[in-house]
Amino acid sequence: MADSNIRHLFNELNLTEKTAFSLEKTKDDYILDISVQERSNTLAATSSNKFIRLFSYSNLATKGCIEGHSGLITGVKFANTESDILFSSSEDKTIKCWDVRTDLKKPVSVFEGYEESNNIFTSFDVSCNDRVICAGCAQNKKSEDVHLMFWDRRGKELLGCYSDSHQDDITQVCFHPTEQDTLSTGSTDGLVCVFDIGQPTEDDAIVLTLNSESSVDKIGWHGNNLYCVTHIDTFYLWDTKKEEDLLILTDIKEKDNLQGKDSIDYLIDGLVVNDKLHLVAGTHNGSLRVLDVSGDSPTVVQSLTGGHTSTVRCCLWSDNMLVSGGEDSMLCLWSQRKAIPKQEPKGKLKIKKSVTRKSHPY
Repeated sequence: MADSNIRHLFNELNLTEKTAFSLEKTKDDYILDISVQERSNTLAATSSNKFIRLFSYSNLATKGCIEGHSGLITGVKFANTESDILFSSSEDKTIKCWDVRTDLKKPVSVFEGYEESNNIFTSFDVSCNDRVICAGCAQNKKSEDVHLMFWDRRGKELLGCYSDSHQDDITQVCFHPTEQDTLSTGSTDGLVCVFDIGQPTEDDAIVLTLNSESSVDKIGWHGNNLYCVTHIDTFYLWDTKKEEDLLILTDIKEKDNLQGKDSIDYLIDGLVVNDKLHLVAGTHNGSLRVLDVSGDSPTVVQSLTGGHTSTVRCCLWSDNMLVSGGEDSMLCLWSQRKAIPKQEPKGKLKIKKSVTRKSHPY
């Protein structure tokens, strides 16, 4: 069970801020990804309408907008060592680096793949020391190759790529938070791979291949353990050092203790709070459930309601606050501060009915 301090922390969460991603009533913006930089109090969010908005993390006040990609944006990530640097990836075959102190009209740098490879970037991450950028690609329809591409962030040149580890679109790329050469990837082929990118070849680099038996939605690190959420709402936790299964939940939505008021419709992501792993799930009417997965059966630690009105796509824990983004185009901030009055948020008022998630995140 969750220890008393963490349980108290979750129980004290209130909906303290809420804002619409778009101020234009004609646009329906699914929020697809979010990133937070605590040192600059900045939150970056990207939507299904090809642009990035910057907010103050503490109160969700607007700070800026980036319209620098011509294709769907597939990820945003703040640098780990520089508080004002933001990266974004897109289906327009570029990864761009932005300095959020500027007018945001031009990127600081642009990273591209091999011209002949026609790579579409579906996910990316930056190593913990910000030296290496890695992007996963959709399968090349002509060659059927699936590439993982690497760039030296300082020199901007393409370092090379891996092409043998996955057989279908790469959906997740995730560096270890403290080990600069440790990288994990997930794909619609069901495989989750762990690499030591300090090795000279792909064959030498691949440390571990794990099978989730379904298309991978989210992966993340918890110490040496690696978790995985699939598109059919199964959950896996592996010890990557001992190379063993720690937890497999294939029927979580059917658990007897997760029915009625605690029912869930889908899984969202893992959540590490005070060095303890939790799982966030949701309902199609916008409720969030924080689950403790440390016992024999997952249990609801807290339910968060009143923020979203449809499916939640992403969430992130930072500075003892939870931020969530959904298909209703809303960003919600949950903290221990006083709850906001129950009223419609400023901005877009038109809410589009939730749709069933596809087997691919984009």
